[in-house]
Amino acid sequence: MALSDADSIRSTASVVAYDLMSYYTGNRTGDVPGNLPSPYYWWEAGAMFGEMVEYWYYTGDTTYNDEVKQALLHQVGDDKDYMPRNQSKSLGNDDQVFWAFSAMTAAELKFEDPGDGQPSWLSLAQAVFNEQASRWDDATCGGGLRWQIFTFNAGYDYKNAVSNGGFFQLAARLARYTQNQTYVDWAEKTWEWYAGTPLLETDNWQVNDGSSTQKNCSDASQLQWTYNYGVFLAGNAYLYNYTGDAKYMDRIDGLLNSTLERFFPDKMGGVMVEVTCEPLGNCNNDQPAFKAFLTRWLVLTAQLVPEVYDRIFEYLRKSAAGAAGQCSGGELGRHCGREWNSTVWDGTSGVGEQMSALAIIQAMMLDTTELAAPVGATTGGTSKGDPSAGTGTSGTTGSNGMPAVNTDKITTGDKAGAGILTAVGMAREMGLVTAGWLQDGMHSVDRVIDVFVSSEKFAFIVFFRLSYHSLQDFLFSSISEALENEKPIVGDIDGSNVCWKERHVIGRSHTSDRRREVGGVETVGKKIIRHNTIHTSTMPPRLDLLSRASLCRPTAPHSSVASLLQPFLKSAQQPQQQRNASILSSLSDNSGAYNKKIRRGRGPSSGKGKTSGRGHKGQKAHGKVPRNFNGGQTPEEVVHGVRGFENQHSIEMTPLNINRLQAWIDAGRLDPNQPITLRELAKSRCIHGIKDGIKLLARSSEKLTTPVDIVVSRASASAIAAIEAAGGKVTTRYYTKPSISRVRRGETDPIYSIQSAEPTTPRPEFKYRLPDPASRKDIEYYRDPAHRGYLSHMLQEGQGPSLFFKTPGQGRVDHKKVTSKGAKSAIKGENRVW
Repeated sequence: MALSDADSIRSTASVVAYDLMSYYTGNRTGDVPGNLPSPYYWWEAGAMFGEMVEYWYYTGDTTYNDEVKQALLHQVGDDKDYMPRNQSKSLGNDDQVFWAFSAMTAAELKFEDPGDGQPSWLSLAQAVFNEQASRWDDATCGGGLRWQIFTFNAGYDYKNAVSNGGFFQLAARLARYTQNQTYVDWAEKTWEWYAGTPLLETDNWQVNDGSSTQKNCSDASQLQWTYNYGVFLAGNAYLYNYTGDAKYMDRIDGLLNSTLERFFPDKMGGVMVEVTCEPLGNCNNDQPAFKAFLTRWLVLTAQLVPEVYDRIFEYLRKSAAGAAGQCSGGELGRHCGREWNSTVWDGTSGVGEQMSALAIIQAMMLDTTELAAPVGATTGGTSKGDPSAGTGTSGTTGSNGMPAVNTDKITTGDKAGAGILTAVGMAREMGLVTAGWLQDGMHSVDRVIDVFVSSEKFAFIVFFRLSYHSLQDFLFSSISEALENEKPIVGDIDGSNVCWKERHVIGRSHTSDRRREVGGVETVGKKIIRHNTIHTSTMPPRLDLLSRASLCRPTAPHSSVASLLQPFLKSAQQPQQQRNASILSSLSDNSGAYNKKIRRGRGPSSGKGKTSGRGHKGQKAHGKVPRNFNGGQTPEEVVHGVRGFENQHSIEMTPLNINRLQAWIDAGRLDPNQPITLRELAKSRCIHGIKDGIKLLARSSEKLTTPVDIVVSRASASAIAAIEAAGGKVTTRYYTKPSISRVRRGETDPIYSIQSAEPTTPRPEFKYRLPDPASRKDIEYYRDPAHRGYLSHMLQEGQGPSLFFKTPGQGRVDHKKVTSKGAKSAIKGENRVW
């Protein structure tokens, strides 16, 4: 691909886009528009279609516009807010905002507007913003959005960069498009909260991945991802373009410098690298796409802030050339890999790799073609907004013009309903649910409870087996709270049956004091409305009460309940995908790696039944026999003795290979500008558990490109040669097990001791002194310059490390000529070790 030729760029982008869309199956008969097949998640599909909108913008190619438009509109959900029912089990705030980004991109680039009866691109983005604004959580960490939306999803107790950065950028983009100051206020609120936590270190502009609400965000995950930087960078670029405020330019400079330094390292040729996983080759299905987002947001920053255009594209051009060179693999010889610092395909491929390559390649069109910047409502934008989208009050605004946010208070009934829903989900997983949902005319039948809760917010029916008493108690205690202090309850008249308003938790006692509404009854057909005349009566038997509870019916249907309960139903409409908050929860054994243990003594069908593999009679069938039991005669180890021995003085070194050392440096987990000691190695988790010391080995030494100063216990000759060939330095020094523990705790200087070449006086921050060797073997090892021992400075010119032999060249003493007693004593003294 020629970077200066628009036709060449357009042609290359067309091939990469075709291969990217070949992964998409939603346009096939019987499949679901907008979904990618497993193992790709829903959020990545939304991001992909946003990139395909940009593909049309850069190249003018309309080949995929129909599929893109169909996908973006099919996944909007019942409430037109990008929360479709089939994605509830994996839907997080970041997932939702990526679809909102795609809708916002369509509005800003004037992509074909949806037809009549469809929500506009702008209103879809506004709906997502309004819903996420209502999820702002001041109860933990002082603010911010949680990663997940639903409490039953792993990651609900995690506040991360991409969710909050996504909300920040979405607010900034809406502010520029709509000229609404309230969006600016929300963006500023998000930035100030994030910058006030350990998640953003403004002294060095490090964007950390996230923090746990269980620790009140007191610390942060140090993982560095490209899209975390890009999402905040682009958001500030939108705000600077809209307001012209210099503070946004200061943020842009800080974030941009940090981004270019971290993810475009000079040692990689200045091309983009996902430093946390790419050098180690352990990126998962999500992470190869992160470079696509950084690229797209860097390009937006260059368009919105022309002052940084040259700085950004100086690096993007190098990455584009590398990405185009990587698109040479697979059966057709054009699948794209992820390591752009090499023009030879690295063997990887997938949606993320194609997205990243397409983003960087098509961005080169800005260098060769005049393209308009993203538009707004006052600069040519045609998408019509709805400031109250997603709030349930479409078409209205607040008193200050702010998009209305649903602020209804959560009632006791709502809390109880949430508890019942949780129990329903648990019961369904255990196989307890025996009937459907929201079926009119269902009455309590033998062995079935028909439970109904009515309030202003929700109404639903749940069916459970009566035999599960503990679950009944939980459900009915929740119903008691739901009915307490609510409005009049409407139910069917059936003889003496009444609807009970509980004041206490229903227990197992059948004589507890209850309050029943019997006065002020208004009859409407077969319906009654009972008002607030309260009388005390004795609680009826449990089953009678349960049947009476089944008579409470809703006054009107609630269409939103079905969508609320949909995550718990077995829906065959669309395929489900489950997202894991941690990679640990998705690990499993390879097929065939685990064999099920034989259960002995569980009958003939167990495979070892009847005699359980012990035969019929004898001592071995009756009980356990020691494996070395020899029938009562003299044991073999007594007759022949035990062979071999265990060397109590042997040492066991923990190995450290050069390729692992370089990978940790590339990932930013080790600083090559500072001496690397066992403390840094252990703290960065480069090694796990130090035994008697660390030995440096030379596996894959050709990968070492960074000069380092490293201090270890031992080092092989080839490792020393490799380090020094790269311009580094190796020092081996003596450690004991106690001193290793003290060094790791920061109680001992990890390098210097009394006999070091640069002895230091005891420093107050260190509690203990680092010991020096006392045995001859250790002294001779660390005196040897070939081992780069720290005691080699003690050798005189021409002297060897051995303590037994004199320095060559000093001459030989003739003992025959020595007669005096004093001279003989002097000779003996010279030949002594100590």
